[in-house]
Amino acid sequence: MGSLLTPIMADLYMDHLFNICIDKMKRAGIIGIHKYVDDILIIGTRVGIERSQEILEEKARQDKLAYNDPGKIEFTIEFEDEYRSLSYLEVTLTGSLNNTVITNWYKKDIASDSMLNYFSNHPIAMKEEVMKEYVKRKLLTTNHIFREWTLHNVYRILINNSYPKQE
Repeated sequence: MGSLLTPIMADLYMDHLFNICIDKMKRAGIIGIHKYVDDILIIGTRVGIERSQEILEEKARQDKLAYNDPGKIEFTIEFEDEYRSLSYLEVTLTGSLNNTVITNWYKKDIASDSMLNYFSNHPIAMKEEVMKEYVKRKLLTTNHIFREWTLHNVYRILINNSYPKQE
């Protein structure tokens, strides 16, 4: 098992790597970057994104040699699918024909639908707040065209976690 500091150090290193490489990545055709821990969304041309991966990997190799680092860092890329969609964190981003982005709540197939169970030994106010924030977060990431689908799935998850049906 790794050190408790490993994820913190990895996050700090990724910040360092991006701070050093960002200008080169922008010159390669990148128009936007968003990083959350170890998930990174890069917006640009396919060539620009592939070049950015090369830039990051080259700098990581240089650092590895300079600091005699035995660790391993690996970058993987996912491009939009045939529907112009790409999932990032809890959102699926889909490019529309009028060059806008449509969002929809996303969860990985392996994600459990577990949340704070209604019958848990927590104050009722806490359980109500968890439920409200869960619903709010899902609806905020969902375009109106997917709202019914999202509400159906949120409702199913709440029921599976013993939350009572509201009349």
